[in-house]
Amino acid sequence: MKVVLNKCTEYDVQKIKKGIIDSLNELGGLNKYIKSGESVLLKVNLLTLKKPEQAATTHPTFTEALVEVFKDNGNEVIIADSPGGPYLDMYIKRVYKATGMTEIAERQGVKLNRDYGSYDIFDNNSKMYKKMKICNYVKGVDHIITVSKMKTHSFMTFTGAVKNLFGVIPGLVKADLHMQYPDLLDFGSMLVDICQHINPTLSFMDGIIAMEGEGPGSGDPAEMNVILTSTSPYHLDVVAADMINLDPKKVPTIIKSIEYGHIKDDFSDIEVIGNIDDFRKSSFVHAKTNRVENVGRFSIWRYFKRYPKIIKKNCIGCGDCAEVCPAKTIDIIDRKAVIKFDKCISCFCCHEFCPAKAITVKRRFLRKIK
Repeated sequence: MKVVLNKCTEYDVQKIKKGIIDSLNELGGLNKYIKSGESVLLKVNLLTLKKPEQAATTHPTFTEALVEVFKDNGNEVIIADSPGGPYLDMYIKRVYKATGMTEIAERQGVKLNRDYGSYDIFDNNSKMYKKMKICNYVKGVDHIITVSKMKTHSFMTFTGAVKNLFGVIPGLVKADLHMQYPDLLDFGSMLVDICQHINPTLSFMDGIIAMEGEGPGSGDPAEMNVILTSTSPYHLDVVAADMINLDPKKVPTIIKSIEYGHIKDDFSDIEVIGNIDDFRKSSFVHAKTNRVENVGRFSIWRYFKRYPKIIKKNCIGCGDCAEVCPAKTIDIIDRKAVIKFDKCISCFCCHEFCPAKAITVKRRFLRKIK
């Protein structure tokens, strides 16, 4: 399976567009996969109310370049995501505006999803998440394209093309799934189930400016200067993880992609087009995460637990963390967030959606927090 790497050092529509077209040509050309007249849904990563320069979301210029590629191919284009928080018109409009999607949709004359309904489906091919609740926006389109952002992730280690499709699950239903699957590998299985159900036609990753450190929302921008393209989200994620100096076999979604048979265990089915050494960054800062360690059942890490901690001086008392917390273990007291640790499941949704970087991740010896 081919994964194409193309260098791009800035958010310029025409330069990104050229990189995308060159990458698609390496895969046999866009018309090999998508015909003129067919509809295309760009499933971008919008996360929450973050500005493009914060590197937490798919950059609007990257999205606009893709829009032009598909419009030139004669396709109807729709941009959509269900970010964390309430899946309601008032909130989603704010996210579209903050992330720059409203502006490019108006300029390019394409649709932003305004259908906030969902439907239930039973997928017997799934191993973990069989009865799914899926956003209506995936129905009725000919092709779904996952347009992810290269980022670390404090819960799942890495967020890429596979995890990006978690955004087809409506709003706060995602919080319910954190409660249902608190184990890292179970959560990874659920994400792979969703990805194989959606079965995206093409996968693109915005790695021009990535996010390192405490991703997916509170990390720092990091130059990677790369566009990744593939027909397989599973193989794309392996290459992206390797590029940021992560062992792919320590990423839960990749572990499960191998187990499901989407990727060979030795990665021998991956053909990288482009020199990965030109992009690999050994100094890339990883998130302080729940670790998946293949070092036996007596690994020292089993005695430790990661937990979120409020930085009170930064907390603005907005209540976003309390709203997205699946365990409902956060209260706002005297305009500051307070966590009841006896109910905390260490999913780090609060950390992910805090707009003020007021939540960090710590590790404690288990016996101290019992």
